Amino acid sequence: MAKSYIDLCNEELFYYQMEYVPDQIMDEWIDGMLSYLPLYDRDGHLVYADYKLMGVLRQDDLDDYPRIKDALIVRQRDNLEPSEQLDRYIEQIKNNLKAQKRKSSHRKRV
Repeated sequence: MAKSYIDLCNEELFYYQMEYVPDQIMDEWIDGMLSYLPLYDRDGHLVYADYKLMGVLRQDDLDDYPRIKDALIVRQRDNLEPSEQLDRYIEQIKNNLKAQKRKSSHRKRV
């Protein structure tokens, strides 16, 4: 079950990277993902531990999904209200996806 959900998330992130999905839809998809997937900081420490797959999903389970693993790296928590913090995480994840796409397209040109 967890692997199927991770596969679905990977596809959704791909669709956003390829600009097949508008920001508003991606915001909703990422909001849903954050109910099930962890967020990490750049040092690999858990930042957001309030997810439903806790105890089922290990950090190395995402090793086969670099798009997800790289997208879910965020800055530490800010001192914001929960809804504002969630919005901040969603923006960081979308920015990570855009950066991944830029790196990928740059490598193809070189």
